[in-house]
Amino acid sequence: MAAWESGEAYEHLVIDKDTKAIVGACGLNRVNKIDFVCNLGYWVRKRHLSQGAAKEAVLQICNFAFKEIGLVRLEIVVAETNLASRGDRRGSTTGSNSNTRSFLQCSNV
Repeated sequence: MAAWESGEAYEHLVIDKDTKAIVGACGLNRVNKIDFVCNLGYWVRKRHLSQGAAKEAVLQICNFAFKEIGLVRLEIVVAETNLASRGDRRGSTTGSNSNTRSFLQCSNV
């Protein structure tokens, strides 16, 4: 809670709309208050993969970051071998910063 109050990090649970079960988590951290940029991270339980939970969570947290916090860019670093997370990036601006990681930027510009 202290990290939320100080603006250093914002963690959210990913909840199934029907069952209200926790299926994962999504958060913002390493918030740079000068450049209005931060990291976005998420995970989803295996049994809930490929059901849209991560995609929905990322869309909602992007909305929160841009409209509620005033950030202008979010960055996700994903291992090249993490095919599930790489699939959630479709339609976003992507680049590469090494052979083992993939880079995503969501911009509010």
